[in-house]
Amino acid sequence: MLNKLLILLTIVLACGVLAAQAWAASSRTVALRNFRLDMATPSAPHGAVTFRVTNRSTATNHQFSIKRISTGRVLYRSAILAPGQSVAPTKTLAAGTYQLFCSIHVAIYGMKRNFTVT
Repeated sequence: MLNKLLILLTIVLACGVLAAQAWAASSRTVALRNFRLDMATPSAPHGAVTFRVTNRSTATNHQFSIKRISTGRVLYRSAILAPGQSVAPTKTLAAGTYQLFCSIHVAIYGMKRNFTVT
């Protein structure tokens, strides 16, 4: 009887851990550099996504925005980020393609990157 109870308890705990991981936000690191936007993983599963954005530029201010490409709607726009400053917005994103960009430098330098949500 005790063995069955231990097995049941183990299963319940494992399900709890898996559920917590599923509900936690995905996290993606974004670096704003001298006129380019870098990120190692340009995709995430749908749901909450936290963008950990840092201005890694040596002397240039930047700004971070998220736009859904299919609608053209801007979902987030940060304040101006001086070199070394960071923001970490969390957005709930549906499946689709988004554009991450610096509104200050997107037109002149093409400072943007597509981001895919599955």
